[in-house]
Amino acid sequence: MPQEKWSIPRIAASARKNIEALEDSRLETILNRLEALRLNPYLGHDIKKVQGKEDIYRIRFGEFRLYYRLISARKEIDILLFEYRGKIKKTGIKRLKQRA
Repeated sequence: MPQEKWSIPRIAASARKNIEALEDSRLETILNRLEALRLNPYLGHDIKKVQGKEDIYRIRFGEFRLYYRLISARKEIDILLFEYRGKIKKTGIKRLKQRA
């Protein structure tokens, strides 16, 4: 029996813009990794839970970082942030809001 995939109903506007700006080879890699994330958003050697945030995780894509929120009850993944590693500051991470 195939595993039920998680959905990605929301992508922050800035994250969408940064993903769409990638060159084709990197874009394909990101899309493949997002598809794998939909199968199991907890599993992967580059996935870490963000310290101090109950439901927010980070995945590494080379020099990029993608931050996402899991809504387990609905099996949803909200993409919050996609940015170059060097541009992400701890203050930006602190501003990622917890689910209400």
